[in-house]
Amino acid sequence: MQFGRFDGSFAGWRDEARRLLQAGVPPHAVIWEVGETHAIQDLFHDDGAKPCQQVPASLSIPRQLPDLLEVAACFRDDNRWALLYRILWRVCQGDRSAMLAGDLDGSQLHRRIKAVHREVHHMHAFLRFRDMPEAAGPAFIAWHEPAHDILQMAVEHFAQRMGNSTWLIATPGGAACWDGTEIRISTPCPPALEALARAAAEIDDSLWLAYYKSTFNPTRLNRECLERNLPVRFWKHLPEGQAIPALICEARAGGQSNGQLAAITSMHGRTIATPASAKRCQSCPRHSNRYQAISEELRGLVLLAGQPGARPFGGAAGRLLDQALQEAGLDRSQAYLTYAVKHFNPLVEIKARARRQLLMPAIEEVSNCRPCLQAELDRVQPKAILALGKTAAQALLGDNCEFDKLYGRLVEDQAGRRVLVGDHPSELLWNHPAGRQWAYDALVLSLRQARRLCGIGA
Repeated sequence: MQFGRFDGSFAGWRDEARRLLQAGVPPHAVIWEVGETHAIQDLFHDDGAKPCQQVPASLSIPRQLPDLLEVAACFRDDNRWALLYRILWRVCQGDRSAMLAGDLDGSQLHRRIKAVHREVHHMHAFLRFRDMPEAAGPAFIAWHEPAHDILQMAVEHFAQRMGNSTWLIATPGGAACWDGTEIRISTPCPPALEALARAAAEIDDSLWLAYYKSTFNPTRLNRECLERNLPVRFWKHLPEGQAIPALICEARAGGQSNGQLAAITSMHGRTIATPASAKRCQSCPRHSNRYQAISEELRGLVLLAGQPGARPFGGAAGRLLDQALQEAGLDRSQAYLTYAVKHFNPLVEIKARARRQLLMPAIEEVSNCRPCLQAELDRVQPKAILALGKTAAQALLGDNCEFDKLYGRLVEDQAGRRVLVGDHPSELLWNHPAGRQWAYDALVLSLRQARRLCGIGA
């Protein structure tokens, strides 16, 4: 057995590996040691061991192999140097399959390279600098704990983006300092720099924390996706990391179901809550003790949709509705827009055609909200109502109404109001890819007919 001793750097390992290769020492006869540790003499130790196989004095290897080995050397593992030497030995023996992903050693090599590159990305994404304007040292300081030795690979990214601003990045394995012109890397990390970086990491960043909380949407929470893209091991060093567990708990405790209901139902106007509608609303499984806001102004035309989304009459369907209103000679200010179901469903924002049936409100939900809708329409006193979609038609004409037979027709509801039945703009986007223009023209025609019934612009 022979010992390959080096200083722990890739350059030091490369020089020692070259010496062993030229001496013809095979991988199984080498014990790799970092530093100047003296070997313990035992029955299997023999510094004068004869080579098992001769290797040419002139070594020829593929040009890309040193780069692959250097990246894989950053992967923290007890046998990383042994693996690199085994691959190098096999390639020098003419077995170039050792550096390919289909080989046993090559597969391990490429998995480690992928893990190193992923850790570099994590450092670029999750490292947080702390502003230190009053300090005598670097203007920005950060503490980071990578899973692999990727400091030297990753710091060039920050030097290119931070300009002349001085900064310090400290890790358990080393520290990198940028003075505006040159990067200096210290290995291992000096205790003074480690203490400085850890102290900077404790600085309160309430402004960033408040911003992060304001952008968190509980209706879109996917914990598995969150933890996959923002690993939990980084949370303790991120300003927002202390808030993430609480936000997840709040979302699971009800925020994910209620979504942005408070924002939707806090629109300006007078709220209507008759005793009958209040009782029925309390029986709805989605009730939140809030009622849809009702405008004080009367409107001749009412546009009735199925249920509210995160942005009422917004998104692509809202833009399509605005376009149809414009072609019909109308705008939103001339119509009253409301919903048959008053409670927000967080799934309504999912743009998945396969889930369309899951997004439509149940008949029970339409029935529970019907008294509140009738009270709302009595207050608005419309001359005509355009029911956009099957749910809106059921709310006005009964649960058993045949939407396909009523489509495009002018009918009356039980209160004697004139109702035009048409498609919701979202149906044009989801379910009419071939006949979209025909369906859009039908929507414009319905809006023009509603305009004539209400005498708008006449």
